[in-house]
Amino acid sequence: MKTLNEMAQDLQDYIVSAQQDAHNSVGANQYKYNNLKLTIDTKIPFPNVVVRIGISEAVYNLKENIKADGSLGPDERYVRKWLDLYWVMPELKKMNLKIQGLLKLQDELRSITVVGQAGERKKEAPNQKPKFKQLLDQARQAQKEQIKKQNALKDYLKRNIKRKD
Repeated sequence: MKTLNEMAQDLQDYIVSAQQDAHNSVGANQYKYNNLKLTIDTKIPFPNVVVRIGISEAVYNLKENIKADGSLGPDERYVRKWLDLYWVMPELKKMNLKIQGLLKLQDELRSITVVGQAGERKKEAPNQKPKFKQLLDQARQAQKEQIKKQNALKDYLKRNIKRKD
């Protein structure tokens, strides 16, 4: 699976090569695509990719394969053709699913709260000591698994996702 950076580079190469093949390639400015960016916005309620070229921006709905918002001006047709390539949409959908899964995991990790509350005990406890020890071991194991998930998420985020400042 490709990263968003690799996909952006592929889109940039595609647009530049498509413009070089055109009859009016004299006026083509390939340097304006140096700041081309692809992002996946998790605040938008549908699977999406945001394409930014300079100050222009467009949001594409990956589920319905349509442009949802914005405009890229004359470059929009090249982006549309690139999105229609057989391998692009499945790659973007995979990326979107992976990010949505990470967000769900992150929300899950935030929402898990371990609460220990002792109930009222009576003097009949001698038979239940092994059960208590078993429950305590299970709670410790669950806590270790939670820490592993948190560490794995932190490592993944450090490696693959740049923070928006």
